[in-house]
Amino acid sequence: LGVVLFQLVTGRAPFRAETPLALLHQQVHTPPPSPRSVAPNLPTGVDGVLMRALAKDPAQRFQTAGALARAFRSAVGMA
Repeated sequence: LGVVLFQLVTGRAPFRAETPLALLHQQVHTPPPSPRSVAPNLPTGVDGVLMRALAKDPAQRFQTAGALARAFRSAVGMA
């Protein structure tokens, strides 16, 4: 869900590669780029929400889609 939200907000996927294997390697081993490095006008809070949603360690991610949605709404001032 974090990857989909990243793409919706920035207009591109967080990882790009020439082959599916290279893409998989990036997804597992490479930290995602800051969303603000792709879309500099994003609010800082959105950057934090997306980075947490893309955390490599599942325990660091939002535990539910509802928690992610609430955090995102708050980050964009809709809470």
